[in-house]
Amino acid sequence: MKAMKWSKDKLATAICLGVVLSSSVSTVAVAQPQGAVTTATSGGVSDDALLITPRVSVGEVKAGMTEDEVIAALGQPDRQQGDVLIYDAQFGFSVVCNRQKIVRAVHCGGPVSFKCRTKEGIGVGSSKDELIKAYGQPADWAKTPAQGNQPAQDLLDYTPLGLNFTLHDSKVYSIVVNLRKPQ
Repeated sequence: MKAMKWSKDKLATAICLGVVLSSSVSTVAVAQPQGAVTTATSGGVSDDALLITPRVSVGEVKAGMTEDEVIAALGQPDRQQGDVLIYDAQFGFSVVCNRQKIVRAVHCGGPVSFKCRTKEGIGVGSSKDELIKAYGQPADWAKTPAQGNQPAQDLLDYTPLGLNFTLHDSKVYSIVVNLRKPQ
């Protein structure tokens, strides 16, 4: 079980970092669950959902935070892998920092993440149809084939919003949020 968990964590981190780096992100914010989202979707919305405001914030923490500020706001992460602070148990997300220890992305995803939602109600569990209805067609759309235990995935990139969605079986499985302003 530990090996499976470790393998899943490594894959999730690799996917997150790949999407983050390919999107040329610079900063992102993560917050404590204080502002609940009340917009409903077919996937339902948790009362303690963190509001994703594309290019601005996730919850009450704003862009440009340092790693130390994230830890001061959220407490010690469950674990840390390089520049990634992993807060799976309480928040269901990971925070990716750059070499200067500035937060650049948050990865909400996997089977435990249900706490990050946009004002439109899009979050983990939302359908592809709901996503496209909320944001229109993505700037880029790729499909990856199934590999081993990993199902086929749709990767939808909404670069102008700073949002990247990974879908399994036409449902949002993970979201990468960045706050780098378009040039």
